[in-house]
Amino acid sequence: MNLKLELLTNRVLKISVVLFIMLMCYYHMLSPAGSGDEAVFMIDLDYIKTNGWIAAIQKGIGLTYLLLAYPLSYILTDCLALRMTNVMLLLILFFYYYKRGEIKNKLFYYYFLFICGFGFFLLGTNDTLFIVAMLIFFNEVYKFLENKEKKSMPLLWS
Repeated sequence: MNLKLELLTNRVLKISVVLFIMLMCYYHMLSPAGSGDEAVFMIDLDYIKTNGWIAAIQKGIGLTYLLLAYPLSYILTDCLALRMTNVMLLLILFFYYYKRGEIKNKLFYYYFLFICGFGFFLLGTNDTLFIVAMLIFFNEVYKFLENKEKKSMPLLWS
């Protein structure tokens, strides 16, 4: 009986996380463009399109995040390009955890419920790039310190 309750709890948790992510996507995609720091990144992306990459480097614009959003900005509006870049980064994080086999762990779903609760991954800022890189780095450090895997050392330093 206890096993059935645990299986039911796990399924409800997984469904709840998926539904919550879908609701957060719906809510944030309806938010107005250029709210918060998103306006700064939209201006910087427009500056890169009009003046080029060299001028952006001379101006001191952070290029890492905008380099990812730049190709999408020709297909979508600047706001949607920035937001879709963050959604793609979140999908990359999902793929990373899937390939590492950690989606089977129940704590994985609690982590993503926590991450998605803030909704930062749907705003057009570079916070998602930092958070995704930090989560991957700390996960690799943890695995290295626990001696669970030696083969991931190159990923730790990348």
